Formats: sequence, C-alpha cells, structure tokens
Amino acid sequence: MSKYTGKLQFEDDDNVAVEAAQKGKNTVNTAVIMQRQKIKRQYAKAARNAKKNGKSMKNSAAQTKKGTEKVAAAVSKHPVIFAVLGGLLLIIIILTSTVSSCSNVAITAITAVLSSSYVANDNDIDDAALFYTELETDLRFTIANIENDYPSYNEYRYNIGAITHNPHELMAYLTAKHQNFWFFWIKSSISNIFAEQYKLEFVETTEVYYDEDDEPYDWRVLTMNLAVKTFSEVISELLDDSQREIYDILLASKGNRQYVASPFAFDWLPYVSSGYGWRISPITGARELHKGIDIAVPEGTEIIAAHAGVVDFVGWHDSYGNYIILTGSKGIATKYAHCSVLLVTEGQTVEAGETIALVGSTGASTGAHLHFEISRNNSELNPAFFALTK
Repeated sequence: MSKYTGKLQFEDDDNVAVEAAQKGKNTVNTAVIMQRQKIKRQYAKAARNAKKNGKSMKNSAAQTKKGTEKVAAAVSKHPVIFAVLGGLLLIIIILTSTVSSCSNVAITAITAVLSSSYVANDNDIDDAALFYTELETDLRFTIANIENDYPSYNEYRYNIGAITHNPHELMAYLTAKHQNFWFFWIKSSISNIFAEQYKLEFVETTEVYYDEDDEPYDWRVLTMNLAVKTFSEVISELLDDSQREIYDILLASKGNRQYVASPFAFDWLPYVSSGYGWRISPITGARELHKGIDIAVPEGTEIIAAHAGVVDFVGWHDSYGNYIILTGSKGIATKYAHCSVLLVTEGQTVEAGETIALVGSTGASTGAHLHFEISRNNSELNPAFFALTK
C-alpha cells in the first residue's frame, strides 16, 4: 500500500497571482489544446527557415534543453501560475506568426510550456488511467479466485509480485510518446505495456507423500507465479532521447493541469492509501470503481477547501459518512467524505484554504482518512492529476 505527506504553502506575494491563475486556467488549457496543430505547423516552418539561414541545430537543441530545465523548476514551484504563462506565450506566437525571427523565439518558449503539460482532453486522460487500474484489478481477481477456478488441487502456492504503478509515470509516458492522444487510439498500446509489466503463469506439479501406513499417494500442487517489472523499466526502451526529456519534465510538473489546490496544508501524496480507479472494495470484496482518492492521515487532521466556492451539501451518507460538497466556478466541484466533524453549513461561501472539516472514519470506512473527489461539468476527475499535492 502506497503512503502519501505534505504542505501547500503559497508565499504572500503569490496569493493574487495564484487566484488569477486559477480563474483563467481552464481557458488557457483549452486554448493551448486547440492551437497545438497550428503551433506544430509553425514550428516546422520556423525550423525550415532556421536551416536556410544556416543556424546550428546543435545550438538550438542546447537552448531548448536549457529552457525546458528552467520550465521544470518553475512548474514544480508554481504550476497554476505557469499555466497562465503558457496562455500568454500562446497569444505572443499568434501575434508574431508573420515575423520569422520573433516567431522562432516564441515557438521555442511555447514548446517548452507544452512539454510540461498534459495536452489530451480530461476524459481521455481519465479513461487511460482507469483502464490501467481495470487491468490490474482483473489480475488481482484472477489471483484471488484461483482456488475456485481450479478446485482439483491439494495445495495452492503463490509467488506474487506487487501489483501497482505510479499514475504520474503512466500519464507522463503517454503524453511524451503520443502527445494529444485519444484513449481509443492508444488502448492497445496500454494493454501491451501492461502485458510486459506483469507475467502470470501457472505451474502444475505432483509430489509423492506417504500416509501413516507408509503407502504412497499423489499430492497435486498448483503454483501461481507473477513476475513483475516496474512501470519505468517497461517504458525505458520505448522513449527516444527527446521523449525522455519531456517525460522527466512531466513527472516534475505532474502534468500542469491542476484545477484545484490541495485539501490539506501539506503534501498529501505520500499518504494515499487507495487511488482513483478500479479496485477490489476493502468493505465488500467486490470489484468497484473508486471515484476519488483516499488519503490516510490521523483523525482530527484539518481539511481545507481546495478552491473557493459555495457549500452545496453538508450531511450524512451510509457510504461517505459525514461529507461536504463544495461547488466552485467553471463547473468544478469537490467532495470531502468520512469526516469526523463538519465545520461549514449549506449555502456558506468559503475561500480556498479555509478549514471546512476534520478527518474521521465515518460511514463505510476501515480507518481514519479523507476520501477526496473532484468533478468538472459533472465528470469525475482523478485528483492525482487535477489537484495540487502541496
């Protein structure tokens, strides 16, 4: 089980900028995606012009690499603000597209910004991530049901590696490799990666034992072996050098697509006890779609609003326990469940960072944790990709 910690602290001088960035972020992301093909064409044209002018490709590559390294450092500290910077650079490239020298500079900059961001649509990002968790859950079920599916053996033995992956590695790879992907285009590619990460085999053996009368008898054994590679091992040979650079930047920025801030005043990523996606329910043992992230921290830990908005619901649910729904702008809503104490009322307006509840273990829960959900325009989103972690 992965564990996840942390601290979201914006410096005082950044407060205004962050608020402005959050308001404009959705528009920026949409604009960037819509303009990607145009930018690619402009980039190709600029490259041809550069070649005609005798510019050194080696120097250009070095400048681009240096730029992307600076982007990664900046994105890691202020990812939301950096998204707005991307939007401004996009405007610059459009306005200067008729001037070759200016266009080259702007294209290099906007390429660096795009290299730090997931560029696929929200739904395609989520569908790809969900599919990998579905494959892993099916594998877990196969292992869990071996004795029911193969009932004629005297003994079952298990050599099982850990079934897990880092969702940020998955999305960084898909973006670096396929850029603005559509899920149905890359579904088979994801299946191939999964098949390379997990190798399952059944081995049947018969051993001879002797009873109390010293009479021999057969003892049939079925051994299940699951050999596991890490996700990074699997994809290491699938990326070229330039794609590897983009992959590393995306891991540092976590995709630069965060719509909300953190629900805690610390980095919660190391405390995640159950991720977003398909899983075997710890309550029922059934296959279920987990629409949020479980963050296992001590009971009584303060939960803060991940964005400004209006409290839509405060109350009880048999599964969620005590929970809150907070609705913000641009179709964003967040849910905070299993709380021990609720500190807001329906209709109340709250600001980002305001304490709204305390962590608990109410409802269908196996221990103190926050179940945190994000939706945008009524579509669930993975908090690992779309919420700041610190």
